Formats: sequence, C-alpha cells, structure tokens
Amino acid sequence: GKKYGWDEKVPEENLQEIWGWQSKLHHLENIKIPRCFKSGLVGEPTEIQLHFFSDASEIGYGAVGYLRFVTDLMILVAFVMGKSRVTPFKPQTMPRLELTACRTSIQMFVSLQDKFSYEIGRIFFWTDSTSALRKLAIKETRFKVFDENRINEILRSSSLEQWSHVRSENNP
Repeated sequence: GKKYGWDEKVPEENLQEIWGWQSKLHHLENIKIPRCFKSGLVGEPTEIQLHFFSDASEIGYGAVGYLRFVTDLMILVAFVMGKSRVTPFKPQTMPRLELTACRTSIQMFVSLQDKFSYEIGRIFFWTDSTSALRKLAIKETRFKVFDENRINEILRSSSLEQWSHVRSENNP
C-alpha cells in the first residue's frame, strides 16, 4: 500500500478499517493465559526440558521458548517466551538473519536460566538453518566480525551438542 507521512490525514477507507479493528479490542478481555507453566499437568514430572526454536525471513526474525514436562501419564508443553524483530533496513543475507535468530534464542535462554523454581534437565536449541548450524560447528575458520560475534555469543552460553536441525514446516 501507499506510505503516508506522520502528518498526513488518514484516508476514510483506512479509518473505517482502523475503527473496525479498534471496536473488537474489547474481546481481548476474554483471553485467559494460565500463569503456572504446570497448569493441567497430571503426575509428577520425571523430566523437565527447555526448548528454543529460532527462525528468520526477509521481513523479520525471532525465537520462541517452551517448557516440556514429562510424567508417567503425559507430556505437557507450555509456552514460556517469544521474541521477534523486524529485519533491519540495512540489507542482510538470510544466513546472517538466521544466525541472528539463533542468537535471539540464546539471549532468551540467558534471561530465563535462573528464573525457574524447578530443575531443568536438558536444554535444546532448534533451527531450520543448516548454514547457521555449519557455522557453529566450524572451529578453525575465521568469519567476518558480524558472524564471529554472534557465533561466540551463542557458544558462550550453549554447547554445539545442544543445537539441532528442525524441518522448516515443524519450526514454530
């Protein structure tokens, strides 16, 4: 669509769309999100895992984190945190954006790691980017500063063994 300046008048057809959207905002009052991650859990957990998924596209990148509770009776997955960013104006390659998304997973992990009152057994990081996984695995090669900084930040707070590939269609 057409881009408008901050001081331009909004056309009537756009105002109708905005007012329609605004009139539905009261429905947000009905959304209930359980604050307890274990809500609905049956049985005592035998294992608690933390999973982070990262992804990027031409328009943005981000990551999401989930707790996975395993009991003798069930498996419960609970959303913990998500973070997304719009792709910067300065053009970036997809491999760089994917690596930046992986770094977002690490930043989320670092901010969460001491916040849980229960013992996390294993931590997993998932990406659909084979290029990001290759860069993390290569030790001898010197990368450009942009990549090198992200790789170092990722491997400071995680091990290569924690990183795995997930097919794009299975990446939340």
